[in-house]
Amino acid sequence: MSSPFATRTTRLLLTLFVAGGMLWLGGNVVRSVVGFDVYYPGTLQFRAEQTEAIRLNTIRLFAFTGAWTNWGFVAATVGALGLMGTLRAQYRSRGWLLMAAILMAILIPAQGYLILKDYELLQYFDLQTGVPLAQPAEIIRVFSLRVTNLANSMTAGLSLMAGITIAIILVTRPLHRQ
Repeated sequence: MSSPFATRTTRLLLTLFVAGGMLWLGGNVVRSVVGFDVYYPGTLQFRAEQTEAIRLNTIRLFAFTGAWTNWGFVAATVGALGLMGTLRAQYRSRGWLLMAAILMAILIPAQGYLILKDYELLQYFDLQTGVPLAQPAEIIRVFSLRVTNLANSMTAGLSLMAGITIAIILVTRPLHRQ
């Protein structure tokens, strides 16, 4: 029995999915570290010792890493959607593909919402120079809404858990019939 990943198309789609997924998952970890550096650990209180310039630079890093992370998710989505279409006939004998496809289908709209929120924050910075384009108070307000809003936080957390679950499913391959 030949591998479902034997064709060039499926290998290209798989490469897009894996490379984009690694960039997205790894980028989310980096963004969490950078984004929450403006707060005291375990709280949502801004660090008093940080100047406004340091805080804005941290927010700028959060916004710019969001762009890279979101492009990684777009690549993973293109690869996943292509694989979902080309491997659809394999779902019955390889249940793990179906479970991963269902999780990815749930993940796409949730992450799309977060990409919109990240794009909203990115608009407050010049993309070439990184110079803030609005008053610091407005940028900090939008950042705080993006990071501390319950809907955004829950969506980001559940998206990350779904992505990790997809990786675990693809490694363990449950419901695989010969």
